[in-house]
Amino acid sequence: MNRASTIAAAGTLLSVFLVYALKYDTRELENRVHALERQIERAAADISVLTAEQAHLLRPERVDRLARARLGLRPIEPGQFIAIDALPLRAGSQDEAGSARARNPGHVPVGAGTRP
Repeated sequence: MNRASTIAAAGTLLSVFLVYALKYDTRELENRVHALERQIERAAADISVLTAEQAHLLRPERVDRLARARLGLRPIEPGQFIAIDALPLRAGSQDEAGSARARNPGHVPVGAGTRP
């Protein structure tokens, strides 16, 4: 064979090898993509199941029943409500609350409830 034919044959063999390697890598990547898609589908299905389970567990009637049975909680009674003015003031806050009311009588401090 002459020199040009040898170079062409070597180039052809190298090209065949590179195309085969590229095809193999492409199949590996396709397999990874399919595996990730299946994993995403399973995660989405798990999220749906967990969302339904959470909705089932957080039903108000179920929470109420458990609160009564396990924690001994009862419904709120009218005697448990008191006026904001009936609450004792913290030490040092009487002067601040009084001066704040004098400056702005319609203002309700944060955490003081809905009553001025």
